[in-house]
Amino acid sequence: MAYPNWIRPNSGSLGKIAAQQFFNLDLLAEDSDPITNGTITFSLQAGLLPKGLQLSPTGKIQGNPEATFLLQGVPFSVNQDVTSEFTIRAKNDLDGTITDRTFSIIVTGNYPPEILTDVTPLGVFLDGTEV
Repeated sequence: MAYPNWIRPNSGSLGKIAAQQFFNLDLLAEDSDPITNGTITFSLQAGLLPKGLQLSPTGKIQGNPEATFLLQGVPFSVNQDVTSEFTIRAKNDLDGTITDRTFSIIVTGNYPPEILTDVTPLGVFLDGTEV
């Protein structure tokens, strides 16, 4: 019985990525026992991936990360970085052994805010048109 060994990435930091730009990373863990050589699958165990990113069972993290903020009052600057921490489990499907690793990733938020307004009409003119 051999536990999966993490090969890529070699540390828990996945670095800094830009919001709203496609991101793709292949995780890699291998069975440390060459005799059993089981298939390794990946799953999210704790925390959350940044909004817009997904993890596949084959270890692929991909998507378009989003940085979303709730602003109240007058917006003055939306250039915050958002750090996400999450734990991914590598599981050997042959013998059920597992190895967990915690990762962090920073999504930069250097883009202009999208301002949403209420879509209800302000009023109606006497001729029936909405304001």
